[in-house]
Amino acid sequence: MIDEFKKSISSILYERTTSPLFGAFLFSWIVWNWKIVLVLFFTNTKELKTTKFEYIDSNLLNIYDGLIYPIISTILILTVYSWLAEQAYRLWLYFDKRKSDHKNSIEKQKLLTLEQSMKLRVELANKEESFEKLIKDKDDLITALKNENSELTTRLNDISNNRKQIELTNNNSSKDKKEMDEFFSNENAVNHFEEIANYIQHNWQFENKAIPDRIASYYIAHDLIKKGSGSGRYDFTEKGKNYLKEYFKIYNK
Repeated sequence: MIDEFKKSISSILYERTTSPLFGAFLFSWIVWNWKIVLVLFFTNTKELKTTKFEYIDSNLLNIYDGLIYPIISTILILTVYSWLAEQAYRLWLYFDKRKSDHKNSIEKQKLLTLEQSMKLRVELANKEESFEKLIKDKDDLITALKNENSELTTRLNDISNNRKQIELTNNNSSKDKKEMDEFFSNENAVNHFEEIANYIQHNWQFENKAIPDRIASYYIAHDLIKKGSGSGRYDFTEKGKNYLKEYFKIYNK
């Protein structure tokens, strides 16, 4: 408890003694009451014929010197002195800047020696070479990226086209198989297949008795046969040839 009290007192005294206000007031008080300081520390009691405190109380203490004048002086010190210090600092900065400007101006006007000029030219040439190399590397990288992007785009297009082609082929295959199944499920049409093949092979004219018109029309409608050279003569289409091959496979002929 006592240690904390001592620390508190020490902290308060430290703040007061380091305060600009306290320092200015103490300085002003000493200036206005220098006689009191002189009597307290440098005068012998025998010379005063009384005690120091009695002498001070009766001859030196008054409200003006002890309080009013020191307060006024403190205010003047804190304001006028601070303003003067600020102006002095501004003036110092001004001349310091002028000194730096003069120094820079002289250094700019100073000619380089031959050795310094050669060294500077070498440095500039090296920097230009490095810069040109950097530009070239950047251009090469951009070109490589463009080529790679073009190749990837081409590959993607090829993949897309192949996929579409595969889908189209699968769709056509499914459609063709469905049409072929429908054809071979038509017994009437299938029964005339071999007869039609025989007529086409010998380039004979279709006869209604052997190959009815409705059967011929059916084959034409399904793109199995097409008009040949001569009236009533027909040839197999590619589709018809494929159907004929399938016919012989099915019936082992």
